[in-house]
Amino acid sequence: LQAIHRIFRNTLGRAFPVTVDKDAESLFAFAGNENSVRFAAFMPPYPDQAGLYEVQFNITRVQERYQLRMSREAFSPESFPNEETEEAGTTVLLETETPIAFSFFGGPADEQEPDWQSDWDSGNGYPALVRLGSSEEAAGFDGWPEIVTAIEINIDSACIFPALGGLCRMAN
Repeated sequence: LQAIHRIFRNTLGRAFPVTVDKDAESLFAFAGNENSVRFAAFMPPYPDQAGLYEVQFNITRVQERYQLRMSREAFSPESFPNEETEEAGTTVLLETETPIAFSFFGGPADEQEPDWQSDWDSGNGYPALVRLGSSEEAAGFDGWPEIVTAIEINIDSACIFPALGGLCRMAN
């Protein structure tokens, strides 16, 4: 689990706050639910070329086991809101009998108390934390430690380059 924690933390730590247009609305390029997390990230030159990528962590059930898979492909603002990454660049990171799920900590700015949520709407920006752990289905299974990672984004690209458009959380 140490290697999974390191990959999860390092990859989420590379999240980059770009925006995409969907139905005439600008949204941050981040989407999450119990079974997947998708986001834009600047990746290093190994194992591919350096650049902005769409990264997806996905939980799939294969027979009686659960797999945590990671895939990445070049980021495309036109396709991000509508598609998931293709299977071609997918790596299986973990296989377990314990049902696992993602959850997200945070909340809209108008809420008093942030909380853990099973779905994350990109209209809310980025969650403060992303958790990978045993799901509610795991009753009766021996759990394994949760992996909780902070997304440390300090500034949005639209704040630095306002002429390019997009959302800036520091505006106003």
